[in-house]
Amino acid sequence: MAHIENVVLFREVQSWYRLWFRPLLIISLIPVVPAGIIFYLNLPLAGPPAALIAASIMLLVFVTGCLPIWFSSMITEIRSDGVHLKYPPYVFWTKRMPADQIKSVERRTSNPGLRGTAVGWGIHMGPDRGWTYNVRGNQFIRIETTDGAVRHLGTQHPEEFLQAVEAIRKGSFQRRP
Repeated sequence: MAHIENVVLFREVQSWYRLWFRPLLIISLIPVVPAGIIFYLNLPLAGPPAALIAASIMLLVFVTGCLPIWFSSMITEIRSDGVHLKYPPYVFWTKRMPADQIKSVERRTSNPGLRGTAVGWGIHMGPDRGWTYNVRGNQFIRIETTDGAVRHLGTQHPEEFLQAVEAIRKGSFQRRP
């Protein structure tokens, strides 16, 4: 049996970073900068210790909450062997759905007013007991596997995504130039 190379048919990297994130980042830095200066220069505090505690908490929230969003992304690849999903820096594993285990695939549009559609960003359980992985927008691909698991994968390129998944299901893929 000949070795088949794992060909990437589709790759999409979606980032959380958006234009509205800049003002949020700047606002969150307002209490962080003085706290950082106090810690770095080891200055004696003239105010109550509660101010230092509050500044420390704000610094912690910024470092663990806002900063990772700046660097986070969702990476989706459709390879000849299946669908691969990464969500760094929050998730350290790669979610894999083998091509031979994909039962059905369909394009959907999320609609908050329509019951049964995956709504929202992030990683969470969707309305039909399937997991949703989404960074932005309201377009996603619903994939059901042979074991009954359902995944909703957000995408900005639903047609290309759908074509690539259909190609690996049928085994009719070609290397992209």
